[in-house]
Amino acid sequence: MFCDQTEIEVKAGKGGDGLVSFKREKFNAKGGPDGGNGGKGGNIIFQANQNLSSLIHLHTKKKFAANDGLPGGKNKKNGHFGEDLILQVPVGTQFFDVKNNQLIADLVQKNDHFILVRGGKGGFGNAHFCSSVRQAPRFAEKGEKGEQKQIRLELKLVADVGIIGLPSSGKSTLISVISDAKVKIGNFPFTTLVPNLGVAKIDQKNSLVFCDIPGLIEGAHRGKGLGHQFLRHISRNLILVHLISSESLSPLEDIQVIQNELLKADQNLIKITQILTLSKIDLLSKTEILKLETKIKKKFPYFKFLKISSASGQGIKDFLKQIFYQVSQEKQKNQKVLEEELEQEERVILRPHLENKSSKRFFTEKIKEHNFCVHGPRIEQIASMTDYNNKEALQRLKDVMFKMGIEKELLSQGAQRGDSIFFGSEKNIFSFAPKILKN
Repeated sequence: MFCDQTEIEVKAGKGGDGLVSFKREKFNAKGGPDGGNGGKGGNIIFQANQNLSSLIHLHTKKKFAANDGLPGGKNKKNGHFGEDLILQVPVGTQFFDVKNNQLIADLVQKNDHFILVRGGKGGFGNAHFCSSVRQAPRFAEKGEKGEQKQIRLELKLVADVGIIGLPSSGKSTLISVISDAKVKIGNFPFTTLVPNLGVAKIDQKNSLVFCDIPGLIEGAHRGKGLGHQFLRHISRNLILVHLISSESLSPLEDIQVIQNELLKADQNLIKITQILTLSKIDLLSKTEILKLETKIKKKFPYFKFLKISSASGQGIKDFLKQIFYQVSQEKQKNQKVLEEELEQEERVILRPHLENKSSKRFFTEKIKEHNFCVHGPRIEQIASMTDYNNKEALQRLKDVMFKMGIEKELLSQGAQRGDSIFFGSEKNIFSFAPKILKN
């Protein structure tokens, strides 16, 4: 079953909790704190696999979660890291954040991979907090929660050549003749229900990947027919082979219909190099073919023109030769553009000393009377890993706020002792208890 769009929920593993423990051994009754750190939660990683051509294996499950990290142990033993979850997707898969519809990643080459959500940090055990001032800490950090996202996956099949045209123009027959693709072929419209990929061997060293797009009809960009669902796949192609059936009563109008649909669907599609290809020429006489060729070239002089018959094999060798040459030209153009972009990037001069030193690591806001919220990656992380039922842990959070200058900022905004402090989206409430600030 073919599936090129789906939404899934992904959740990285939670970090393991740190341990509160004290060493107790014979002849060493007060060995000191020895609680180990928790292990990091597992990440969720997506990897492009060239052997996949559909998202159906993700569509049927919907929710994926990586393993949590294990808690710390005695004798300063750290907990094991949670195992990463690696999910395979077809080459050409795009990832969008459902929340804001932003593109997160685009895997366009085999073995491309990226971490979509990261596992939570493991909490420090009480041995980590031991110092000359705090010699017997009776608190540890909780493991940080792993990242969680609702994402939309969209597949755009990656192929060198896209075969487009009206229904029954001979697209499926062509790809079955030039490649090893096993496709459904019939003498009725909309035989092809999903895009088909096929690899055509040009010679012993070279080959091309063709994609047969289900037939387009007038109004496809508005959802008519079947091909509109797969227009997105065309954007990946280096060139387009536009098949025109010699059986058509109005081939010039057929060409214009497809061109209009490409333009209305996405203006970038019309910029892709196209080769008009008259199919089923075995059904016409040489005189009829010549007349039709003259009309097409006169009406569409900016397109290259080829003639083939998939049934008899007429013109197929020359067709593949011309297509391979055109694809090679497009690859050279793309390589040149890529080199120019890289060259421009190399000219960028980084000046880290000009970085804005006044930028804060946090900011505070007054939500309502006696309620304030503190925002900032690091302070939110520390707050989320704090055990609010442990007085020593709360004292440590208070010390961090004082050292980072958060306490001073809150006081300047009118915060008073006993006011409620929130940290980002953290639901726990911290009661404000400022130290005495020296003038």
